[in-house]
Amino acid sequence: AHKIDEVTFHHEDRDPTKPWKFTSNDGRFNMTLMPIVPHREKLNFGLIYLNSSLLHGYYSGEIILDSGEKVIIKDLLGHAEDIYWRW
Repeated sequence: AHKIDEVTFHHEDRDPTKPWKFTSNDGRFNMTLMPIVPHREKLNFGLIYLNSSLLHGYYSGEIILDSGEKVIIKDLLGHAEDIYWRW
């Protein structure tokens, strides 16, 4: 197992068709998710609120292992989601 520091994702909230970027605090994880199937949903029922983005696409980037070896990822199919619920 390899320990990577906290990973944060960055995306344009108003446009889910733009790439999402994922970076770690220690600089060992750097990925971009290029969308092929974006999905957004917003529901507002007063007390119940949902704002979600689900993105399917291809990951590309690099991961640096504990040994210092760099692993290059190219067009790995995957998904990510950003969900905010209130109830």
